[in-house]
Amino acid sequence: MKFINQFSRTEIECFDLCIALLSDEYKCCITGVLKNKEKILEYCQTIDIPKCSFMKRIYEKLRFYQVFPCHFYNIIDDE
Repeated sequence: MKFINQFSRTEIECFDLCIALLSDEYKCCITGVLKNKEKILEYCQTIDIPKCSFMKRIYEKLRFYQVFPCHFYNIIDDE
């Protein structure tokens, strides 16, 4: 899998948030990490989905709203 796009925010109440869109020839997924300076607090990776256009749409929502990884599936379920 390779990175298609990613964003990071470091000014969220002393937390670092990084969300990345990953893809290969057949599927896409999104990963997210929320950490403080010392340890990872949350990690989430979505299931692999063959429709990359769907995952790109989800990724843009996550990026716009700066959603923490534990809320990924709430966004996906709303689609």
